Amino acid sequence: MPNKFLELDKIITVWLDEEDDFGIVEMECSVLRNSFCPIERNEYFSKNKYSIKDYLWFPNYQGARRNIKPYITGRLSQRNIDILVKLDDKKS
Repeated sequence: MPNKFLELDKIITVWLDEEDDFGIVEMECSVLRNSFCPIERNEYFSKNKYSIKDYLWFPNYQGARRNIKPYITGRLSQRNIDILVKLDDKKS
């Protein structure tokens, strides 16, 4: 079930790994100013659909980075927001 406490309004920055499977998204949040969420590609949809991994969010980049580190391939690099990220509600 999604976390209804946080209302994520606007994507600010996106970092993805070398295979574009996992990454981190920085979002404006009505409660915490900015939050950082680990994301994963949703393989059941198109190539550019991502879900927030396990509905986690962190107040800083390093927290999200530690969570996603076991899954990433290579380095994370900043990507174009408009083309690569469409967050999708993860259905359990």
